[in-house]
Amino acid sequence: MKNISATSARRHWSNLLGQVQYHGQRFGIARSGQLAAAIIPFRDIEFLGDREDEADLARAREAIAGQEGRRRTTWAELKAYLDLD
Repeated sequence: MKNISATSARRHWSNLLGQVQYHGQRFGIARSGQLAAAIIPFRDIEFLGDREDEADLARAREAIAGQEGRRRTTWAELKAYLDLD
């Protein structure tokens, strides 16, 4: 990842966006010498979202497996408990 200043990013925004979109470049944006943000391809965000979904699903499966042998609450009972009727 290449780091650039916020001023440079503002001046060269169109070119910067093209480098990210078409070439998959990643840029760290520095303000006052400290990294403040990043510009990354959207496919990276999709990838991270997919990994997060997989982790959530694994945790949910573990939680369900840990409930084996316990009485389950029905949807009707939950609605009544939460006063959703």
